[in-house]
Amino acid sequence: MKVAVIGGGNGGLAAAAHLGSEGHDVTLFEFGNFFENIREVQENGFIQIEALPQTGICSQKVEIANVTSNIELALDNAQIALIVVPAFAHKTVANICARYLRPDHIVVIAPGNMHGALSFSLEIKKILGEGVILPPIVEFECMMYACRKKAANHIWIRGYKHNLGAAVFPARKKNILSEIKKLYPFIEEKNNVLETGLSNLNSIIHVPIMLFNMGCIDRKPLEFKRIY
Repeated sequence: MKVAVIGGGNGGLAAAAHLGSEGHDVTLFEFGNFFENIREVQENGFIQIEALPQTGICSQKVEIANVTSNIELALDNAQIALIVVPAFAHKTVANICARYLRPDHIVVIAPGNMHGALSFSLEIKKILGEGVILPPIVEFECMMYACRKKAANHIWIRGYKHNLGAAVFPARKKNILSEIKKLYPFIEEKNNVLETGLSNLNSIIHVPIMLFNMGCIDRKPLEFKRIY
């Protein structure tokens, strides 16, 4: 499938590399003011995956032919817009994508966190008007990888989440999930984005871990990584 991965952080790099290794046609997009973070991918033409064996993802060098900061170019030839950014950036992505999304696109927000699909669609309507025909928006309850960048074009994947909840907005287009399973066959279909939003445990799990490790977080990054 033709996938535009929007976001060049840890998750975006992992998604681009993993989906590219599975034979999908991947374009990696990053905002202009962050583009230096993935310039090595553009210049070298590949992402190096380093993955733990239990993930089922092979450690390998994956060619990424299309790397851009032009959102129109990224979406023009894509079937799927895979948005892999923190929740606070969903509206920003909606603003830059709005005029280039087509009704035949499928938008995937990973992670959706608490109703990312709803805030994304509302932002599009603010820009283009209530009468706009939106593409279906798939929301993942969480990000699909546990991963970290080791370098600008080197991603370490230590977890690949199976049975990850996914739902479609609007819910009547649930059949769209069969297309997403071509990318992520292990997702678990949920009834609607209310269910995915309330199934995200990050706010419960991550906050106490962070609070009880404030000393580690406050130290130098290298020392924190070693403890982690």
